[in-house]
Amino acid sequence: SISLDQCIIDLVSSDAILVKDTSSTSLHQCTCDQIYGVGVVMETSTGDLSVVNCTMTNHTPLELYANQIGDVTNCSFPDADGNIRVYLADVTEDAVWENHGTHYRIIDAGNLLIQGTDGPDNVTTVTIEPGVEFKMADHQIIVGDNSDPNLPGGLIANGTANNPILFTSRQSSPVAGDWDGIYFTQYSDDTQCSLTHCTIEYGDPNLDINGCSPQITDSEIRYSADDGVTISGSQQNPSFTR
Repeated sequence: SISLDQCIIDLVSSDAILVKDTSSTSLHQCTCDQIYGVGVVMETSTGDLSVVNCTMTNHTPLELYANQIGDVTNCSFPDADGNIRVYLADVTEDAVWENHGTHYRIIDAGNLLIQGTDGPDNVTTVTIEPGVEFKMADHQIIVGDNSDPNLPGGLIANGTANNPILFTSRQSSPVAGDWDGIYFTQYSDDTQCSLTHCTIEYGDPNLDINGCSPQITDSEIRYSADDGVTISGSQQNPSFTR
């Protein structure tokens, strides 16, 4: 295991910390600066990670799996020369994806599935903070397992007028259809699905709603390859307000 508390790591010619196995990695009040590679690289989705109150500048701060994003809290990555690189993995525990001052970039192909029965409400929910940006390619965010009613999911992405949330393409010259949008399945939990002050763009479609009723408020859906929003299934009553 790795445990660093109030440490300074700088002038490293490669990745500063590379985790290859299921050991635990903890950084508390650490500073990383001028790293040639990445600050922390997680090569396993099952390793325990805790990055708290850390500052990383002048390099790509993190490379981790989607189910580990919630383990990074109260950090600041100003002037980051890069982004938070994210590998896809099922998210099965409640998590808050915080705004650390740089965007999240999904770096492999596939789907990001939010599903499970975590928390007191028995719905695994991802909450995204205002100002967060996600850059996607060939991916779909799926909320709730579409084939299993015992694996619901929730997505709460409530930005503000001054700090909206952005879901977009990772391409330098984006075009409609670069990614597959957000899919609210029939087993999304209506009480835990809302998008407020969000911009969703370059998807195909940007929003796919199947048999559920998410709340969409003050959001912009644009540059879709086909329909901006697709609604299907029974027992659905999504709300769009501005």
